[in-house]
Amino acid sequence: MHTFAEPIKYAAQMAASKTAVIDGATSLSYAELYRRCRLLVGSLSALGVKKGDRVAILANNGHRYIESYVAVPAGGLG
Repeated sequence: MHTFAEPIKYAAQMAASKTAVIDGATSLSYAELYRRCRLLVGSLSALGVKKGDRVAILANNGHRYIESYVAVPAGGLG
């Protein structure tokens, strides 16, 4: 399955320190964004969310929404 995580993973490998997201005072590099996405998948899995479960996202338009939008399908969740 192809997800938005693949280009972010590639960017994290090729241009880790380049800016991926600017959200107000928060600026994330591709490496930071990719790391945060992996952490989110790990946290959801630790809470018992597994492949095939539905995951709802309620978030403002910002870096946390982007992380959820990328991480959930990339982790096989939702």
